[in-house]
Amino acid sequence: MFKVITYSPLHLKNTALAIETVKAGSLALFDLEFCENSKIEKATENLKKTLSLISKSNTIGIKTPLNKLSTYKSIINLLVGHKSILVVSDFEDLEKQQFQLPHWITNSDLEIWAEVNSKSQEWLLNDNYIQSIIIKGNESGGNIGNESSFVLSSYLIKKTKKHVYIQGGIGFHSSAACFAAGAKGVVLDDHLLAMNHSPLPIHWKNIIKQLAIESTTTNSH
Repeated sequence: MFKVITYSPLHLKNTALAIETVKAGSLALFDLEFCENSKIEKATENLKKTLSLISKSNTIGIKTPLNKLSTYKSIINLLVGHKSILVVSDFEDLEKQQFQLPHWITNSDLEIWAEVNSKSQEWLLNDNYIQSIIIKGNESGGNIGNESSFVLSSYLIKKTKKHVYIQGGIGFHSSAACFAAGAKGVVLDDHLLAMNHSPLPIHWKNIIKQLAIESTTTNSH
């Protein structure tokens, strides 16, 4: 079954986007990439409330950078015992032999996914702990690589038997192309912030609706 997955920040006013995603029968993931330490308490509160509103048979998940696993440990542990996914990201300059997940994660019942944004991270496709892959193109926001989702997926999908989901530049036509290429689903992210259930103020939503690809800026770090 081809899945449509949504990403939304966990530390904002509410988690209505994720809840509506689950109600629609899709997979909701929370993104902690830009969750500052001062927002951890709010993120924890939001996740607890979300878990109280959905059935344990519904799947949700969290994405966190590899180097922030311990920072967000209290949030991640809330997912243990539920039907949950942990997406690990930000593997820049990391070699296969350097990659090691903490035991409190590998010994849990969390389903572990990896976010891949570069061809150099091809080694993640065959890691024993990683069960599925999100290919993130440079059309996406946040931490990205140099290649588009089309270039990355064309190169990487054929190199793994794991389920692959594609993020970046996703629309009606590109979703069909992802399906034809062998992807098991697509990931929608920032454009969801303009929807009615988004927690952003109305004037921010109006700005987002007017943005185009030409408005995107790539910064190195």
